[in-house]
Amino acid sequence: MQRYVENNTPNTMYVGNAAIPPGEGRIVEVPDAVKAPEPPEAGPSVDELVTELLKGTVAKVTEALPGLTHEALDRAELLERDGANRTTLLTAIGAEKLKRSNAALDAQAQADRAEQLAQAVTDLNAAQTALDAEGDTDKHPALEAAVADARARVKALSGPAD
Repeated sequence: MQRYVENNTPNTMYVGNAAIPPGEGRIVEVPDAVKAPEPPEAGPSVDELVTELLKGTVAKVTEALPGLTHEALDRAELLERDGANRTTLLTAIGAEKLKRSNAALDAQAQADRAEQLAQAVTDLNAAQTALDAEGDTDKHPALEAAVADARARVKALSGPAD
């Protein structure tokens, strides 16, 4: 859309791609105002969702537990304790929390093991390089021992996790 714009300031004004010196006016192309998108409507709160879920049978609620967020699971436990206090459901919620904790610990243990294996491989390569650089292996039992130790660590960490 074109509009007449007059510059009544002491400085040059820029409108679109046109410069308007002080005291002058120009017809310039001005884009139509872009309407900001409306924010999405707020959905139900965690409390509302969990309260609705807890109205179901123990079997239905237990089936839905793996799909809940940690926050929703905590809230479900609290609302169930304050409400119907169904021990079977509270046990199922506790079991789901335990399952999630174990999964997190297992993931951390795997990451730690992978890091230790990478370090053991690095140590093995360094020890083997040092031994190769020395030449005659009969004269360097300490380097041979370092290589053997590093190989043992790599082998131990490469095997199945306990």
